Amino acid sequence: MKKQATFRRAMLTLLRFTRDEQMGLILLFTLVLMVIFVPRFMLPPDPGPLNFEELKRHIDSLEQTGEPPTYRQASFTENKAGAYPSYSFRKTDTVRGSIDYKPFVRPETAEVILNLNTADTTELQQVRGIGSYFARRIVDYRMRLGGYVHIGQLMEINGIDEERVLRWQKQLKVDPSVINKIDLSTATEEELRLHPYIGYYAARGIISFRKIQPVVSLDDLVQNNVLTEGVAERLVPYVQPTN
Repeated sequence: MKKQATFRRAMLTLLRFTRDEQMGLILLFTLVLMVIFVPRFMLPPDPGPLNFEELKRHIDSLEQTGEPPTYRQASFTENKAGAYPSYSFRKTDTVRGSIDYKPFVRPETAEVILNLNTADTTELQQVRGIGSYFARRIVDYRMRLGGYVHIGQLMEINGIDEERVLRWQKQLKVDPSVINKIDLSTATEEELRLHPYIGYYAARGIISFRKIQPVVSLDDLVQNNVLTEGVAERLVPYVQPTN
């Protein structure tokens, strides 16, 4: 009997809850009930199985009206690099059950053709692949040369290779009639030195040779070893002929 009484007192001690513990248990029990039952009331009602017969009758009624469905005009936008043309689709014919679309291609604009000896930096940038950097370099080198004789001279500019020139030649032409020519007998040493085909040492040699022979020709400079034959040949379009 004593053991039973001790066990009963122990159980009562374990089952005795404080007021806070009772409130916690009630809150926990409430949350469990909400998790179990609330979603059942929040879900939309079951629409039931799809009635295919009714759907078919609805489609048949639309076809009997003879009014074709309308479609929005679809289009593709051009990418940032400009590598692809933009397309839009025009509805050309309407047949029950199918629509025939034909692509519409935007016509390309005509390419700009510029004179390499007169175009400024702004005009040169209209050529595909020539930005502000190369436009300045092309104009600066043109001023030092006195003008371009052929488009291949662009490869003498640092950074311009044959591949670029081949791309640009469709939009660039050369008019050699506007070239500024040098008078070897009267040009100053600085004018001679700044020309890309002459340079510092050849300019000093020409000035020294003029002290001996006032009227100078390319042939005289080659015979007296002031210029090589290769340099003299490149200078022919840029030198005024002697009388």
